[in-house]
Amino acid sequence: MPLFKKALAGRVMQTDIALRGVAIVLVVLNHASITDSRPIHLGGGLNILLLLSGYSFARFILVRETMAQVRRGIASFAFNLWLPCLAVVLASFALKREWSWGEVLFVSNFYTADHIALMYVWFPQVILQMLAIFWLLSFVPGARQGLARHPLPLALGGLAISFALLLVLRGDDRGADFANRTIEAVGWNFVLGCVAWYITHGPSRQGMAARLALLGCTAVLGLVAFGWGADWLRAVLLPLALALLLFVPRLRLPAIVAQIVQVLSQATFTVFLAHVLFLRIFDAAGLRGASSGFNLADTLFAAAFALTGSVAVWVLASALRRAWQATHADALRRQMQRGIA
Repeated sequence: MPLFKKALAGRVMQTDIALRGVAIVLVVLNHASITDSRPIHLGGGLNILLLLSGYSFARFILVRETMAQVRRGIASFAFNLWLPCLAVVLASFALKREWSWGEVLFVSNFYTADHIALMYVWFPQVILQMLAIFWLLSFVPGARQGLARHPLPLALGGLAISFALLLVLRGDDRGADFANRTIEAVGWNFVLGCVAWYITHGPSRQGMAARLALLGCTAVLGLVAFGWGADWLRAVLLPLALALLLFVPRLRLPAIVAQIVQVLSQATFTVFLAHVLFLRIFDAAGLRGASSGFNLADTLFAAAFALTGSVAVWVLASALRRAWQATHADALRRQMQRGIA
């Protein structure tokens, strides 16, 4: 009984951490449910992750003191994203015996929704392309001073420009999958995350009226960008995630739920990289009960299988990294001791 009460006891966690864990579950559920006959698309998880990426980008990189430090932060962010994604892309090419320069160069989302990689490669492509734009903008004279003095107006201007690009460049003859995976279609989600950080923190912090205005504007932008058809869930989830960032900085969850969400949040990148492979294994093993059509039980089973396998990969990788770091630290300590002796 005490253990049961402890599991249900409330635990406080930062909203952005909780949102990251929930978003990756939504991503896996969406990809586990893909079938022509599903009643609605379960998209929105990757849009939330783009929002959170922009939020973290403003929080940890754009706040650095000098533009040289900002550029180093951008480069580090890009490299840590690019290298594991490239490894998955190349491994997928080897398994499938196919090749795509567009995927190797992370530009294929400019011209196609198809991909060889055993992951949805458009997502890291969009983030890397956004980082490249910010890196180039860092060379604009006066960029550091402007960012230090007027971060929120600059972020809002970037949001307006990025959404205007959607309106100008979105073609009517492109399929929904392709139209939702380009930088002009979803880059504004990343910039919106920067706006959310500035409007809630630092000298540019704003009150209730400004936050409500941003939320209302986002709801309208979401309807324009995603519509109210098969992708209506994206138009709901993105403003909902933003509302939590703007008005609820911390969430109180049952301890067991908070622990699960915490683990999923920490493992988010690994889950993104690995879950498609586990979904392919699930299908190849014939574990779906229904041979055709949408089946909720199959979707939940497939998502649980992919999440469990991906988290197991994360646990193993984390253990190996800690073991390597401990071994490296011990070797360095012994070397220092011999030097002193």
